[in-house]
Amino acid sequence: MKTTLGSELSVAIDLENRAIRDYEDRAATNPLATSEVISIMFSPEVKGYVFVETMHPDRVFYLARGGIKNYKGMVEGEIRQRRYCTTSRRSLLYRASSLEHSSS
Repeated sequence: MKTTLGSELSVAIDLENRAIRDYEDRAATNPLATSEVISIMFSPEVKGYVFVETMHPDRVFYLARGGIKNYKGMVEGEIRQRRYCTTSRRSLLYRASSLEHSSS
């Protein structure tokens, strides 16, 4: 998903909340329903994008188009895994600790 720069976390949280509500609504009528969103990820090094793992990209578009603030559009495709991760452990720990302090 494309987002406004700097709003990746809020878009990811909003999408997660919508995915949970969507699953609960569908599970009320179909006990075998599963969540359409498998995972939601973003990296501090990749500005303006939230990565969503799903089997049904059209469903993610349906969830996002209805009013997620700072959502700019969809980019479909597959991300190929590289042999070595380019994100340093230090930057992930810094990002996690700064999020914990800001939510306190």
